[in-house]
Amino acid sequence: MVFIVIVLLILLVIFVSLFFLECKEIKLITNKLKQINTNDTKQIITMNLPTKNNQELVSEINKILLNKQEIEIQHCNKEKRIKTTITNVSHDMKTPLTAILGYINLINSNQISDEDKERYLKIIEKRAVSLQKLLIDYFDYSYINEADYCLALEKIDVNEYCREIIAELYDSYEKDKVRFEVNLLEVSPKVMANKISVRRIIENIFQNAKKYGKDKIKVTSYLEENKLIISISNQSDMITKKDVDKLFDRNHTTDIKNSTGLGLSISKTLLEKMGHQIEASYKKILSLLK
Repeated sequence: MVFIVIVLLILLVIFVSLFFLECKEIKLITNKLKQINTNDTKQIITMNLPTKNNQELVSEINKILLNKQEIEIQHCNKEKRIKTTITNVSHDMKTPLTAILGYINLINSNQISDEDKERYLKIIEKRAVSLQKLLIDYFDYSYINEADYCLALEKIDVNEYCREIIAELYDSYEKDKVRFEVNLLEVSPKVMANKISVRRIIENIFQNAKKYGKDKIKVTSYLEENKLIISISNQSDMITKKDVDKLFDRNHTTDIKNSTGLGLSISKTLLEKMGHQIEASYKKILSLLK
């Protein structure tokens, strides 16, 4: 009987000791958590006395802390993107706005002819339309770069769709003395894509090819390792290899015709959202004079 009492007392002492140690551990965990929340550090909770209950508690707390840190990183990156976008918008809007205000001041001066007024008004309208497109592109660029932005995909014949777009643009490009040279596959596998996005991508590339190129845009397609390749090429005296290497980089701008590079950045992002790729290459053509 005495032996049983002794054993019970020992067990009681052990139980009380473990209880107080666990309480102490919980208090330490609580203090560490307060310190982390107060100082906004990137630490996680560690234990001095790992027990099953404490381990589960600390594991769940650390999951919350890591998730909180990830959200903070995403928020910080988003703030940086917003600040960069605001800076870029301010920079890119400066030139067209300055031009518009300059021509308005000339018109209001009453020192120019009616013919010049009409010409200046047309320039103002053109710059205003350009400014409107710039703002729309900035909005779209910010929107499609969000992680949760997704596109509805369907199987489409890109070659046939490309022909339709060329047919629609043909007359307007002809007026600007730019012609298409088309060599697209008659039969090719369909690809998963979003029709509206594909149109925007192709039109963006055509517009850049017309803006920086000469009198011809060459459009071809072929199969390579069971992949459909659409190639759009042109000759240009304005684009260098350095420009091509950064063609899809939003942060890269050129002084040529106030280019912002937004259109091709949007095209690249849309293609990647659909699971496809885009790249640019540069080939210098040497003319030999006899």
